[in-house]
Amino acid sequence: IHRAMSWVGMAINGLIASFATYFFVFDATESSLNEFIARRSLLTLSWLIAGVVMVVAGRKRAATEIRDAGFLVLATSMVKLLVYDLGHTDGVIRIGALAIGGAVLMVASQLMGKLNAKAKA
Repeated sequence: IHRAMSWVGMAINGLIASFATYFFVFDATESSLNEFIARRSLLTLSWLIAGVVMVVAGRKRAATEIRDAGFLVLATSMVKLLVYDLGHTDGVIRIGALAIGGAVLMVASQLMGKLNAKAKA
């Protein structure tokens, strides 16, 4: 239980720290980046990639606590994508954000499928 709580705590702290850093950096430069559209999805994309890396690493090491923390990061990034990012974008950017999020999740699914096939063989 200690290892699982450590990994989940680390994932939550990483999410909070990156979220705070993101807004600190962009608030400091907001005058020049007021309409910078890609910034809304930049944090989400980094969370998605971090979640996928944690899930795959947890699966390779057979460490369920790392995998579960990765799923927490993936779930948080998808909630942010659906609630925050899509509420502040429109048109083609909205479609692109959903497409990129879906593509990252599909790649993660393919990696997990390959890892599961290797584990069974």
